[in-house]
Amino acid sequence: VLSACGGSDGPGGYEEWTQITGAVIDAHIANALVCVDLNANGRCDGDEPQTRSDASGQYRIDIPKDSGLPLLAYINAGEAQESGQAVDASYVMASPSAYSSDITPFTTLVHLTHESNLPLAEDMVRSLLGLPPRFDIHVHAPAAPGSLAAGVVKSVVVALKAVGREFDVSSPGAWQQLATAMAPSLTAL
Repeated sequence: VLSACGGSDGPGGYEEWTQITGAVIDAHIANALVCVDLNANGRCDGDEPQTRSDASGQYRIDIPKDSGLPLLAYINAGEAQESGQAVDASYVMASPSAYSSDITPFTTLVHLTHESNLPLAEDMVRSLLGLPPRFDIHVHAPAAPGSLAAGVVKSVVVALKAVGREFDVSSPGAWQQLATAMAPSLTAL
């Protein structure tokens, strides 16, 4: 745990920092670039804390304590691997750190709602995806092959790949942009 007293010693002027652990999950995604988006601009800037996920998708990173700042994961084709296979197209995922330190397609959708009421954000995601009200989207492991969750995750990832690595997850219009990109793949569920 990192801690500073008095002044603003850390990046972004934050005084108190803590280390968190999480995972980048579609399947287990290795070598994803993970950062804390200190200025909430939807990008991993050079002065922001950054790390890479390990072979099992796990990462550790320092984050301002109780900040709720977004966590971003860049999954780059040619660098990242999903379950040991090279990723075929680059994309970005996100998670509000107040919601989860795991970064998944579902946390990305929760982030895109820009809703601070996280249960409401989950309901918005379920509604967008046509999922039952009690469908668990706050997951901490890859979905079981052949399950409804796996099908939904695949549809979200197809849409994330379609909008690409430059997708601005901080934009107020990002939710609609991704929903439009998801429409064709959701009809295949």
